Amino acid sequence: KFKKLFQWAKKRQIKYVATGHYAKIKKNQKAGRYELLIPRDREKDQTYFLSSLPQKYLKYIIFPLAEYKKEKVYKIARETGFNFLLKKKQSQEFCFLAKRSLNQFLKEKIGTKPGIIKDSQGKILGRHQGLHFYTLGQRKGINLAGGPYFVKGFEKKNNVLLVSKDKKELLKKRVCLSSVHFISGPPSKKEIRVMAKLRYRQRPARARLYLMGGKKGELIFDKPQMAPTPGQFAVFYKKNTCLGNGIITGSF
Repeated sequence: KFKKLFQWAKKRQIKYVATGHYAKIKKNQKAGRYELLIPRDREKDQTYFLSSLPQKYLKYIIFPLAEYKKEKVYKIARETGFNFLLKKKQSQEFCFLAKRSLNQFLKEKIGTKPGIIKDSQGKILGRHQGLHFYTLGQRKGINLAGGPYFVKGFEKKNNVLLVSKDKKELLKKRVCLSSVHFISGPPSKKEIRVMAKLRYRQRPARARLYLMGGKKGELIFDKPQMAPTPGQFAVFYKKNTCLGNGIITGSF
C-alpha cells in the first residue's frame, strides 16, 4: 500500500505521507539511517505490519500518533468536533473487507471444497468446508464435538484437515525464514539475539537469529512457540526497535 501511496504522492509533487498507524520513526544520527520504533501505545503497536518498509520510504513517512495513546486520540477527536469518528466501529479483521468477515470473503472468492478431518491417529472425526478456511493453530471454526481441537496440519493432495487436542504437537523451537529484510541495514554479525514474534497479537519471545546466504535465516527460540505458520511473517526486535522480518517457510 505504501508503494502505491508514494507513487500517487510523487505524481502530485507531495514530499511526505502521513498515516494513522501506531508506530514511530526516528533517525539514528550515528548510523545515519532511519529506524522503526514501537510507539507509546504498546497495545496498538503496528510495527509488525510495517516491518517490510524500506529505508527509502521511512525518510518521508510521518506517523502523527506515535506519541499518543488511543484514549488521547479519542479525546482530541471529541474536543475538535470529529464526533463521527467516535461512532465508527474499529476493524477487527482486514479493513478492506468492510462489513464482511474473512470466511465470507473467502467463500465468495474461492468457494467451498469439502473434505474430511482426521486426528493424529488417522481417525476420521468429521468434515470441513475447505482447507483455505483454516490456519495452523486455529481453534475456532473446526466445529467438532469433544474438543477443543487445534489445526495441526494439512494433507493438501488429499484435501484432509489434520487436528489435535494436544497443543504440544504444535509447539516448535526452530523456524526457517526466507526473504529476510532489515529496515536499517543488515547487522554485522551472522548470529544476533532478538525478541521475535510470529503473529501480530503474540508477545515477543527471546530467540537467536542466524543469517544465511540468499536472504535466508533461522530463528531458534529459547522456548517453543505455538504453530509457526508458513507464509506468515516473523518480526524481529531489539528493545524498542523493529529490525525487520522474514517469511516463515517451515518449522521443527
